[in-house]
Amino acid sequence: METAWILVIEDDALDRKLIRRGLKCFEQDYALVELSSPAPLIDLVAAKSAPAVAIVDQHLLGMSGPEIVSFFRESGRWTHVPVVLISNGEAGNMPDDVYFLYKPMIPEDFIDVLQTSVRSLLA
Repeated sequence: METAWILVIEDDALDRKLIRRGLKCFEQDYALVELSSPAPLIDLVAAKSAPAVAIVDQHLLGMSGPEIVSFFRESGRWTHVPVVLISNGEAGNMPDDVYFLYKPMIPEDFIDVLQTSVRSLLA
């Protein structure tokens, strides 16, 4: 059985560090895959089973957070991946199954959203 894993797509190194720090509070074993851009997504979706959750910056070069969500939903493989979008801007129209957090993230809010979005893995 493949180890559960979490995908982080965030172009800011400091934000990726804060996300890693927030994830340390969970005692479950999981692999963490970090991307600084969405460019490798096509190969990643083709090669790996779906992550337990994807934490995605809403504003990335080349593909926005909502475009990444659409890509997941249309991929045929990652259609049900819980997604947490993070941004310092407005949420806009988000599907019901997408969670949203404002930057700077409040650690307690980040943990609550992760526990809600992937209860079976990180509860």
